[in-house]
Amino acid sequence: MNKESNLDILDDPRQITMVEIQIVTEYVINISSAFIYEDLSYKELIHLCSSAKQTIEHYFIKNNNDYDLI
Repeated sequence: MNKESNLDILDDPRQITMVEIQIVTEYVINISSAFIYEDLSYKELIHLCSSAKQTIEHYFIKNNNDYDLI
């Protein structure tokens, strides 16, 4: 990340009072071209995600000086 991302206050822990972080996990799975997300139940989606060969975590820092930051 570069300094233009407005995360430069994170370089100085004394400036951070409370940071709310939201973690979103991306599951990399193989699906057919006919895949329709809405046709699967919650349980089927969980099973599909558990078979993922790769996961990627995205961290979102929320509400810092009235800005939502990534």
